[in-house]
Amino acid sequence: MQIKNSEELFVRLLSLADSAEQQMTKALPKLARAADDPSVVEMFEHHLEETEGQLDRLEKVAGVLDVRIKRIKDQTMASLISSSEASGRRSNAG
Repeated sequence: MQIKNSEELFVRLLSLADSAEQQMTKALPKLARAADDPSVVEMFEHHLEETEGQLDRLEKVAGVLDVRIKRIKDQTMASLISSSEASGRRSNAG
């Protein structure tokens, strides 16, 4: 996708931020369940609350500016989550 102006760039970046936060809301509960240390579980749960707040703020920004967040996937976040899941599987296996 070629970006033609600053508004398209803004919507693209807003959409990527939304995608990253959406992915985190799905990944954090899994990470919390996989954690052995109660303080780590608490950290993941706290981060989930913050992430949900970020999603609310992103939606408010989009509403105030009357822009539509596009449903695109933030590949960087997807890669980070995939890497953390693979690391967790390796840790549990051996």
